[in-house]
Amino acid sequence: MTFDGIGPYLSFFATHRHAVVFLSAAIDSTGMPFPGRVILIIAGAVATGALDVTWMVALAAAGALVGDHTLYVLGWLGGDRVLRLYCRWTLGSAHCIRKAQDYFRRFGGATIVIGRFVAGVRIFAAALAGSGGFPYERFLLFDVLGALLWATVCVLPGYLLGPRATRILEQFGDVVLLVGLVLALGGAGVIAFRVWKRRRHTPARMTRARAA
Repeated sequence: MTFDGIGPYLSFFATHRHAVVFLSAAIDSTGMPFPGRVILIIAGAVATGALDVTWMVALAAAGALVGDHTLYVLGWLGGDRVLRLYCRWTLGSAHCIRKAQDYFRRFGGATIVIGRFVAGVRIFAAALAGSGGFPYERFLLFDVLGALLWATVCVLPGYLLGPRATRILEQFGDVVLLVGLVLALGGAGVIAFRVWKRRRHTPARMTRARAA
């Protein structure tokens, strides 16, 4: 089964891939259920060369930094009401808060790097760093390292697949349909899992706490 209309969509994606990469990384970093990592892999697959994929990694890292800094400022300046709103918006659970706090106790600032690859911790690491008075200079250092590592891990696999992936997408509509289905089910699955965790562990309630 094939879909003749796939080509123009892939062409649009390839043309605007840099903006898509930046926005996807920024949205993904806010904790919103969003298939940002999958989009970055696809973007890597349509990269035109080593320089292009380097730009994509840099833009993905920049987008991740924007999202993280938004959460850091939210935790630093926002009152309890704003933080509680964020907890509800991300469907976070009390277990996620405790897990992120435990990581900070065990790994300190490295939590910001490690948390990018740990479910639950990623959602609250930046906000907890801001609300806990984590020094901005240290936050920036760890956040840049984490964002660059995360962006590389997400974009590079798609680039290594290269033209093979785009040819598959152009020639086989059932693969495209499968990708769309995986994205939809993935987003729905993340939401369902977070709702289940909220019910099991109670909703997240994050209060602003200044470090001494």
